[in-house]
Amino acid sequence: MAPRPVLKTAFLGLLLCASAALMLTGSSNFAYAATSKRAKRAKAEAAVAAAPSAADTILSALNVKTLIADEPNARLTELGDLSDSEDTRTRLYLSPSHQKAAALIKKWMTGAGLEVTTDAVGNVRGRINGNGTTAVSSSSKAKTSNKSKVPKRWITGSHFDVVPDGGEFFLLLFFIFKEREEVRERESEKKTSSFSQPFFSTQPQTHPPKTPGAFDGALGIVLSIAAVEATVAEAAVAKGLITNRQLSKALASGKRVADLVPRRDIEGSLLSKGIEVIAFADQEGARFGVPMASSKAVVGTYESEGLLKGVDSRGKTVAQALKEADPRGEFSSFADSAIRADEVEGYVEAHIEQYDKLERIGSPVGIVTAVAGTTVMHVSVRSGDEKATVLAMSHAASVPMAARGDPVPAVAEAVLALEKRCKEDAKGAPHGVLCGVHFVTLDPNSPLNIPSGANFTVTVASTSDSSRRLVVDNIVKDLDEICKKRKLACQVRCCWW
Repeated sequence: MAPRPVLKTAFLGLLLCASAALMLTGSSNFAYAATSKRAKRAKAEAAVAAAPSAADTILSALNVKTLIADEPNARLTELGDLSDSEDTRTRLYLSPSHQKAAALIKKWMTGAGLEVTTDAVGNVRGRINGNGTTAVSSSSKAKTSNKSKVPKRWITGSHFDVVPDGGEFFLLLFFIFKEREEVRERESEKKTSSFSQPFFSTQPQTHPPKTPGAFDGALGIVLSIAAVEATVAEAAVAKGLITNRQLSKALASGKRVADLVPRRDIEGSLLSKGIEVIAFADQEGARFGVPMASSKAVVGTYESEGLLKGVDSRGKTVAQALKEADPRGEFSSFADSAIRADEVEGYVEAHIEQYDKLERIGSPVGIVTAVAGTTVMHVSVRSGDEKATVLAMSHAASVPMAARGDPVPAVAEAVLALEKRCKEDAKGAPHGVLCGVHFVTLDPNSPLNIPSGANFTVTVASTSDSSRRLVVDNIVKDLDEICKKRKLACQVRCCWW
């Protein structure tokens, strides 16, 4: 299948990222800088014959298109094809396809002129030091009393893990457009046929095709790398280190900017601020149940929060999975993975919108004004005593309703209470509180047994920490009251914030 054209939103987001990165060079003459014809003639007449022309000091439109449109689009396709499943797009943390994606991202970062490392939890990190403001490196501070300094840097990037059945746009837009298409088809069928369609279908349910180019997370990584490479190329052309013709030939032959410009020039004179692109390995939390876990390695709290003890559905711990993924011990230590706040100039990320608001208002791009924090709670509901447990595991067609210690109605009541809390307690939050219930399991899960236990996960997200904590506290109280009323035992394992 041919790569689909890059989306308008993706393209504009890329331009914004590239423009932000270009500001780091202190240069204002990007490819499309407007200059009057008269000014151009006067400048040309004043230039000596040996001086480079304006065309050789500004990145050409052809090279801009290659670096920040054509290649990112192709890379989204290439990265999107890496999946744990042949039928759907799934790329779980440290899975085989996840490690292939990491290797691919390393290759792209290296080509852009970034110095690439893999940190303690598998985040792929590419960095270019600038020549401006400095800050003490946490890693060097631990190793030497001289406190060698490194430039402050901008950080950008996104994540490359994908939730199960993660479609091209995280499934959401697929279903929006699919629903509209099905509505149009039904309307058309009504006009041409007098037969009504059955409500139930014997045909198996189908998933979205594994089409090229997953954008969730991958978009921010690909655009960041492209912006860095375009930044380096623009600065190198402006300083006369390479020409547009040399760059065009190199890109056409499969070479990268890093093949043309020595690292000492990239870090020594081209950038006043450093840049670090981080491809976060575990943002979704789909395997070990903790969203945004890999970010905690960057801020230095991963070990202290006990995340290495996390267990996946097959009983494997995070520590075991990391050891398997890094058998030679090449990943950085946790101490070297952490970044202090005073080492960072700022953070910027391009991401797809996982809703349809921009589409509805006709806007191709939007600016994020707030970031939501998330709390994850694991809840277990079980029969209250041994006799109730025996009855609960009995035949569903023989035990009277009054004698059952069935946890399922308690779960249903808890879900409704959660929904009510998230509406009522969120009135003071600027963007509300978003709540969800996930991973509902029953034990045993049989149509003829009354379950003796039920487990589920609750997520609470809000841009207001106080509103989120209020909802979490009230949910825990509601669960306790529901279980006491039904004579069940509830356990809440909480919390990841």
